[in-house]
Amino acid sequence: MALPLLLVAPVPALDVLLPWPEHILMTADSSEGMWSYALELSRVLTSFGIQITLATMGAPRSAMQRRESEGIKGLDVIEQEFSVEWRPDDNGNELAAAAQWLRDLDTEIGPSLVHVNHLCHAAIGWSAPTLVAAHTCILSRYLAVHGRRAPAEWARYRHEMDAALRSASVIVTTSMAGKQALEQYYTPMRGARVIRSGRDGRWVEPDEKDSVIVSMGDLGDEAANLRALADVAGILPWPIELLGEIETHGVRHALSRASIFAFPAKYAPFATPVLDAALCGCALVLGDLPSLRETWQDAALFVAPDDRAELAAALCELTNSPARRHQLGQAARARALECSASRMATGYLSAYCGLMAQRCSLAATATFSLR
Repeated sequence: MALPLLLVAPVPALDVLLPWPEHILMTADSSEGMWSYALELSRVLTSFGIQITLATMGAPRSAMQRRESEGIKGLDVIEQEFSVEWRPDDNGNELAAAAQWLRDLDTEIGPSLVHVNHLCHAAIGWSAPTLVAAHTCILSRYLAVHGRRAPAEWARYRHEMDAALRSASVIVTTSMAGKQALEQYYTPMRGARVIRSGRDGRWVEPDEKDSVIVSMGDLGDEAANLRALADVAGILPWPIELLGEIETHGVRHALSRASIFAFPAKYAPFATPVLDAALCGCALVLGDLPSLRETWQDAALFVAPDDRAELAAALCELTNSPARRHQLGQAARARALECSASRMATGYLSAYCGLMAQRCSLAATATFSLR
């Protein structure tokens, strides 16, 4: 099939004729961060006429997620409940079944490009050029949460992930810190691209702020470290609200009226809830991690994740300083608007078109050599 050549005028980074992917097969799951990322990217890509098939694993979509995806023309979602994470005692049966399902799907739809968001599925023998987005790593997470390297039972995971990264046509990370963290364990990722996750900032305007601190996530998530907030809640002058899975408009309302957003994470390659809170003009108090500092710079207060006293002091400082809260909230929103969905999509389109161009070049070389 001939590849379409389009002048990518709406995307400033691409101003020459390049081959354009007509149909992308993308892997994802229904977890909050991954789902938001995949949906934001798909929404922009489909607006350019690119067909997206989103192959999701893990828990089925919630009713809210189903409504979100069904509202995007050009996006098809196909679900299976295969595990998307490795376990140290996993014999590989579930991952093998997921790989076979994905290979069958690849054969059925014949995508012009594959975008893999789980490293365990990168090296299964895709038919099309493959971009691998490395969002997280169990070994890096283990070190951040437990303060020591993962034990020997994770050796198979490390071996498989290294093979996956070696197989990728292009590797993308969400931050330079994330790339460096991966290189502690795996092959040096020469030429890997950094493309920050983004949000469409047009969906919200900051509201009148109430005297409340909010956070988002699960208290049992050791990486998010929200137990630290629970530990200091009793000594703070303002209440803390923990937002669970609620409708999108409910999240927007809660974040828009919150003065402070606290996220003392121990591991957060790119935290979508922080981006949402920043778009709503919340003053940010974040775990002092290289990935979060890289993104938010001077638009947040940073605290050592294990230091409850420092966390409480930072939150008390902001509750007692309206001017400081306003300044940080404005800075966070300005920074968040830079991390737009369109900018994220521009980065991926550039990478996609580069992959397509490489395939065209290889095909042309092969044709010439047969003459």
